[in-house]
This record gives sequence, C-alpha cells and structure tokens, in this order.
Amino acid sequence: DGSTAAPDYTTTLTTGAGYSVPLPAVDGYYPVSSSGSPISSLGGTMPDQDVEISVRYVANAPAPVPPNL
Repeated sequence: DGSTAAPDYTTTLTTGAGYSVPLPAVDGYYPVSSSGSPISSLGGTMPDQDVEISVRYVANAPAPVPPNL
C-alpha cells in the first residue's frame, strides 16, 4: 500500500567499501528483490556517488484452510 514498513537506515561509507545491511522483519510480510525473489539483506560495494535503495515487502501467503469435512 506504499506505507513505511520500517524506519530508514542511513550510514556513511567510503568509496569501495563493502556493505551488508540486514533487513528488518515486518510481521506478515517478507522483503523481495527487484525480481521478486525473497531476500534477507542488501550488500555490495559502495560506488563513488550517493546510493538510495528502496526495499519492497510483500504479504505472506495466507495459510491454507483445511476443508470442512
């Protein structure tokens, strides 16, 4: 729905520094990459310009309801 799931994370890194940021847990949702695959952290090497990354969370699938026999 576009609402904020967790507070922003901000840090200062030097060019070429490696980074790994764990993603916060959000009840009922899980974070996904741009391709839609589940992820648990973001990482890489800091380029020579500022970087802003947004993370999308999708709702967990509802638990299946057993048939009423």
